[in-house]
Amino acid sequence: EEFRGKLARIKSLRGEMLKLEPTDPKVQELQKALRDISAHLSSASAGRASRMKSSGVVVVSFRFHDDQLACLQRWGGFWARWRYNDSGSLCGMLPGLELPRFPIGDPPKPVFAVKVVKAADPGDIVWEHLGVPRKLRWKRLAQTWSAMAGVLLVSFLVAWGLVLGKDGTGEQQRGSVGGEQTAWRAVSLI
Repeated sequence: EEFRGKLARIKSLRGEMLKLEPTDPKVQELQKALRDISAHLSSASAGRASRMKSSGVVVVSFRFHDDQLACLQRWGGFWARWRYNDSGSLCGMLPGLELPRFPIGDPPKPVFAVKVVKAADPGDIVWEHLGVPRKLRWKRLAQTWSAMAGVLLVSFLVAWGLVLGKDGTGEQQRGSVGGEQTAWRAVSLI
C-alpha cells in the first residue's frame, strides 16, 4: 500500500508540474518532492528498507534450473499444499517433518507459512502490480467481466434485431423454417 501510494503521489506531482509554467517557483518545490520520493523508493539501505511495509511477495531467480525444480518439488508438493509438511518416507507417500515458517517480530518467531509457486520471468512481471490487495483485484476483475458481458449482450441484441428486421421485410415467404433456423444459428455463433 505504501509503495502504491508513493507512486500515485509521484504521478500527481508530475501532473501538477505539467500545469505550471517552467519558471514558476512552485516547480522547484515539486521537483524536490519528486526527488525525495524517488530516492526513498529506490533506496535499499537497511534504515529505509526496514521502514517500508512489504507486500509479502518475493520473486527469486535461481541460477540453475535444477535448483528451481528442487524448490518447487519441496514447497509445492502434495504434502506441502495439504499439511505444510515435507515429503516423508515410502517415496513421499507419508508426510515428513513440518516445513520451516517465515520468522517475524523481535525476537523473530517462525509464524507465516511460505507458499511457493513458479513465477513468470522477471522481465515479464509488472512490479507495480505485485501484491495488489484481494478486494481491489476482485473489483477490477468484476469490471472486466461486466464489460465483456456488455459487449456480448450488445452483439446479441444487434444480431437479434437484424433477424427480426429481416422477418419484417417479407423475405421469409418460402422456406421460413429453414431461413429462421439459419438466422438463429448465426445469432448463437455471435
